[in-house]
Amino acid sequence: WAEETVAPFLDVLRDESLARVLGAVCGAPFVALRLELFVKGPGSGTAIPWHQDTFTTHTGFAWSPEAAAEGRRPHPATLWVALDDTSPANGGMQFVAGRHRELLNGPNGAVPEAAIAADRRVDYELGAGMAGLHHPLAPHQSCPNTTDRIRRAF
Repeated sequence: WAEETVAPFLDVLRDESLARVLGAVCGAPFVALRLELFVKGPGSGTAIPWHQDTFTTHTGFAWSPEAAAEGRRPHPATLWVALDDTSPANGGMQFVAGRHRELLNGPNGAVPEAAIAADRRVDYELGAGMAGLHHPLAPHQSCPNTTDRIRRAF
């Protein structure tokens, strides 16, 4: 976290208005757990299958079916900041609407396609510099980049 290249990302995380929102969702004080830079080059076939961000392996936080169904707070959240215009076409994400109060991950950590086959999919379209905050149990996937544009986010 002390590297000079990390400073711009930390500046975003230190923004007071963002801290207020995250505090309301995650509880205060909260901790930035990981800082990751995601890059998908033009034409990248890499896709991340449907999954939920349970955070269990990172924090010891554990979801029970009851806690998920009740929507208990505080809980972890995922902040995703687009560094480029992002859509599923250039490797962005898709979500399943309304399924964030269930534990759907299978034994391999992926949400079985059959569990969400009839659900509405929502494209996560963000302009460069926009941020999305999503519930960790919202099923989501990232798509391959079928364009000639890079897709970066953190």
